[in-house]
Amino acid sequence: MSDTYAEDFFVINRWILKCAGMWRPETKNENIRILYTAYVTGIFLFVNIFFTGTEFLSLISTFGHEYDFIKNVSFLLTHLMGAVKVVFFYFCGDKLKKIMSTLENSELRYGSCPKKGFFPGAISESFKKVGIRYTLLFFMLAHATLMSSYVPPLITAVRHIEGNLEKPLPERLPYYSWMPFRFDTAGLYIIALGYQAIPMFSYAYSIVGMDTLFMNMMNCIGMNLEIVQGAFLTVHERVSENIIGPLLSPDGLYNSEKLRIALNHEMKKISIHLQIIYE
Repeated sequence: MSDTYAEDFFVINRWILKCAGMWRPETKNENIRILYTAYVTGIFLFVNIFFTGTEFLSLISTFGHEYDFIKNVSFLLTHLMGAVKVVFFYFCGDKLKKIMSTLENSELRYGSCPKKGFFPGAISESFKKVGIRYTLLFFMLAHATLMSSYVPPLITAVRHIEGNLEKPLPERLPYYSWMPFRFDTAGLYIIALGYQAIPMFSYAYSIVGMDTLFMNMMNCIGMNLEIVQGAFLTVHERVSENIIGPLLSPDGLYNSEKLRIALNHEMKKISIHLQIIYE
């Protein structure tokens, strides 16, 4: 069993949020920082402001068609909430980062107790793997949804360019949005697909990044609670093995003074850990 705690519990969430333009890379390289700032600015202005606005404009063209209008509103609200999550992270991200840092605090760690099968390092590794597994699953499902929407019309458009006209060119794009140009030829249709796909994949990164971050924060809290439970159950065994000298008083009825002080210190540490989790 591993006695080493899992490091970087939220690594996969940070990677996704970096791609979404929501988590600045930890680097002192000024060129990378400038490029990432330009990337963040472009994504925010084009995707979350401009493109979300074009989805509102598309309501006008679908208003007279009940089915299209309902689908339009559904996608619009989903992407609007994605934009809200981005804004929320810009203003409250430091609070979330503080919570993540607190949950990973190296001062709130314990040694293992093989006698009672308590291996906090193995517990943390197990919970980290669960977080990565479900984050990647959600991430892949989001991409599969988008790919299933864009690949079929893309194939049709490419076949039109090649002269294979067995299927007519689609009259609309996979999702509802006002377009600043016509897309009535195969070449323009492919450009329109790319123009619309960029915001859609950006929404996927921001929505998946935020949702899985909250999921993994709850996962990390669960990990801490399980470790605290094991720490309470094994406190005497873990502390006593580090005590040099007698464990009991001369009459053999009480803990020795050295063990009593060590136990009180460890119990205080575990209690503070539990209070931090609940807070």
